Amino acid sequence: MITRKRTKTALLSLVLLALVLTINSIVAAAPSTNVKVKSSSIQLVFDGKTLVLPEGQYIFTVNNSTYVPLRFVSYALQKSVKWDSKTTTVAVAEPSKSETVALKEYLLNATGQTGAKSAKGGNAIAVSPIAAKFTFDGTTKALAKGQSSYMLNGTIYVPLRFVSESVGKVVLWDPVKGQISATTKASEGTEGDTQTGETTEEGTGGVVGGGGTVSTKPTYESITSSAERQLKTLQSACEADLTAIAFNYLGATTAADKEKYIQQGQTKFAACESKFESIMTDTESKLTANGYSTAILAEYRAEYAQSIGEGKAILDSMAN
Repeated sequence: MITRKRTKTALLSLVLLALVLTINSIVAAAPSTNVKVKSSSIQLVFDGKTLVLPEGQYIFTVNNSTYVPLRFVSYALQKSVKWDSKTTTVAVAEPSKSETVALKEYLLNATGQTGAKSAKGGNAIAVSPIAAKFTFDGTTKALAKGQSSYMLNGTIYVPLRFVSESVGKVVLWDPVKGQISATTKASEGTEGDTQTGETTEEGTGGVVGGGGTVSTKPTYESITSSAERQLKTLQSACEADLTAIAFNYLGATTAADKEKYIQQGQTKFAACESKFESIMTDTESKLTANGYSTAILAEYRAEYAQSIGEGKAILDSMAN
């Protein structure tokens, strides 16, 4: 049975409202001196697949150290990432089962053409040092003496070597090819895992491939679990976009720019809301078609309504 706690976990940070509310504390923790760098054109290959950075994220060099976006590379290494704004701490850890499913979908969407560059080069950017702390699987890790972490548009950057050593995985850097590559244990020998993930509760235990066609009724848990995975993916997408918009707003120096970012935020909220409704409609259809209660949808909607209401209030306060 899906519990209320599990429902809240799926929707709690749908639009990263907690981060938006505490952005000023993050900015306050960051030293004010920006560092001007030029982005590098680099290829990221993880588990044999080329991954492309989201728009607005880069790879760059500071004092001969290659800096990468911590969240993206951690995801590529099959790790979950959580940010505690109160302590300015980034926690990298092994993902839960539901997070693993979301990670696979995220990385699938980030996969680009083989041989293509993953990051744009030649862009002049100014990154801000940030006094963040880091834990990896519960153990605090510190940057090497003389190194700093940086932030750009809500994304934290750290040295590639720091990520590799802290996660305990071999991440290779080939300066000749301009390629960063790694192989994760999570990708080895797990091809069949997702195939059985939603059918083990059926208990049919029948012979597979016996020549007949068996119509299997999906369980209530499989339908709602699928909905929660989609909500988790929606959460991640909205989180990334709204974080960037929020930081751009805080960095804007003119009224016109501030208004532009407010409009972008409102547009993104509308897109998130539309996608949420699409997930709800599809889930309701499946539950009804199979004779299951749709009461869980009211819980989803209640959590969403609360979150979206707070988010819109924040945008309204920005506009006033």
